[in-house]
Amino acid sequence: MLDNGRWGMMQQDAERMIECLQTRGVGFDAGLSDEEVQNIERTFKFVFPPDLKLLLQTALPVSERFPDWRSGVGVQSMMDWPIEGIMFDVENNNFWLEEWGQKSDSLGQRVLTVRSLAKKWPRLIPVYGHRYLPAFPSEAGNPVYSVYQTDIICYGNDLLTYLCREFKIAPYRSSFQRSKPKQIPFWGDLAL
Repeated sequence: MLDNGRWGMMQQDAERMIECLQTRGVGFDAGLSDEEVQNIERTFKFVFPPDLKLLLQTALPVSERFPDWRSGVGVQSMMDWPIEGIMFDVENNNFWLEEWGQKSDSLGQRVLTVRSLAKKWPRLIPVYGHRYLPAFPSEAGNPVYSVYQTDIICYGNDLLTYLCREFKIAPYRSSFQRSKPKQIPFWGDLAL
């Protein structure tokens, strides 16, 4: 049995969560194989944190709004969504953070600056719709963010807490619930 530590998900947590999600109408297929996980990570250039990997290898959600990890269709668009949303606000809503330095008068230069900075931000992995789990650090217990342009909210202090909240499932293991989310570079600073 895989144990991802106090803030992670254990096999029985993944199985129970899948049962709960099924009662909420979420469909599942056979979990991802090790080879499929490696191919996904290589294709999209990230490593699944262990709690998300465990869930996806136990059973793969295949309902609407979940990433289609098995075929990969639409996944790149979901991966690009957070950065493209920030870029939309930079280009159209005059969004600029002080830590990005002096704001150029040139929109083109602002776009280049933010795109360059974005390469350093932790990748966000789509979980469901516009809810994302940071790929870094690659450890259990990362928060899940709701990302819509620069409107970023911590929607769960960890994956299990998030799934309970999103699908209105009563929390069933209090030891996994953090009182506050793990601090994630950039995304955690931007989250409300």
